[in-house]
Amino acid sequence: METPKEKEMKMGENVLFVEDYMVWGHNVNGMTGMFYRFETSGNCLVYISKIEEWCEPPLSFLIRKSNGRVGKKNRIFCDRIKTMEITY
Repeated sequence: METPKEKEMKMGENVLFVEDYMVWGHNVNGMTGMFYRFETSGNCLVYISKIEEWCEPPLSFLIRKSNGRVGKKNRIFCDRIKTMEITY
């Protein structure tokens, strides 16, 4: 496992939380999440399937778990995600 670098991260890649980080009352330190993308704030958008929640942790809180490999389950999940659009 290695520390992630912004340009190396792939959509759907598994990451591991290595710092205490609270998400809706859950400390996700030690949990695995799925990297989706970088936000304009510089943080990552990560989905944690164990608690079924999204979060925006700093890159320094994550370690790459799958070194750029994206599993079939994560690839299918990413293909179904759509950014919310305001239509009014």
